[in-house]
Amino acid sequence: MQDFELARRYIFGNMHRIKGFLGPIDALAISTVLIGQKEALKSGGIAEIGIFFGRSFLLMASLIGKHEKALAADLFAIGQSSDGKDSRQLATFLNNAREIGLQLDRKMIFVGDSRNLDGSPELLEACPLRFVSIDGGHDLNAVASDANLASKVIADFGVICFDDFCAPGLPDVTLGVFDFLRLGGDAFTPFVITQNKLFVCRREYHDFYIDMMLGSNLLNKVAKKSIYMKSVPVLFLHQSFMQRARYEAFVRAGLGRLNECFY
Repeated sequence: MQDFELARRYIFGNMHRIKGFLGPIDALAISTVLIGQKEALKSGGIAEIGIFFGRSFLLMASLIGKHEKALAADLFAIGQSSDGKDSRQLATFLNNAREIGLQLDRKMIFVGDSRNLDGSPELLEACPLRFVSIDGGHDLNAVASDANLASKVIADFGVICFDDFCAPGLPDVTLGVFDFLRLGGDAFTPFVITQNKLFVCRREYHDFYIDMMLGSNLLNKVAKKSIYMKSVPVLFLHQSFMQRARYEAFVRAGLGRLNECFY
């Protein structure tokens, strides 16, 4: 199955069955980056800090090559077992993978604080990374730590994706991301923003990813608006309240595949 079809099948057929907060616009944007990198023959591992039950990670892991590694990092403390067995969160995450036909490598699952991830065998095995999703701790120190780690292990052409950027209830995330971009000078620049995420890359690849987004068949039905951040153009991918309400209504009615007609 081609990656384009695989991504759409997951987003509109399986994603809503996995507990989490990833919406269709964000999922299509992530898929566009991963597929576009592969088509440009740019390889590397992927990683996510903050897995919850795997809604976004399983999409990412489905779209990498057979020789690329997918690193999942989380405390996995929800429903923690006292007898040394997997927590309810970790067990559910692994089961979600099996249900969509994805075999995860247990050696690439890091259970613990992401501040201890640097230099770990799991991270070293996955590097260099072409995509890092950051959705871990939401306090300023955690965001700064995760962002700095990502900047050290990302490939030259890689992308860092920050979740909950500009979320009103999580101001430390926004502050942490702005600090990362500001203190880093011209090293990283945003190229895509959604209502929930900010995608950044090294400045020399900014136009490469803008062109990728504009030419993506996955995003041809998604509304786009050019805005500016750090004095460079950034694509805002957005949907109206009614569009998201329709998506959720179809999902709740068991008609999630109908959403394909609108994206």
